[in-house]
Amino acid sequence: MNAASPVYLELIDFIVSRATPEALLQFRPSEANQRRVSELIEGQHKGTLSPERPPSWTTSYRSSIS
Repeated sequence: MNAASPVYLELIDFIVSRATPEALLQFRPSEANQRRVSELIEGQHKGTLSPERPPSWTTSYRSSIS
């Protein structure tokens, strides 16, 4: 997964790989994705995210509920 990929794709890939219920409970995102989400949350709290480019984890979610 590259830096341009939305962070939730890691979870989706894991789920579609037919993960067992036990494996799903033990799932942890990669260190890179944990850092990316932390950076996005921090930027949102500080107000430093660009309004033209919302956080990658919200973009597809918003379009999927529209």
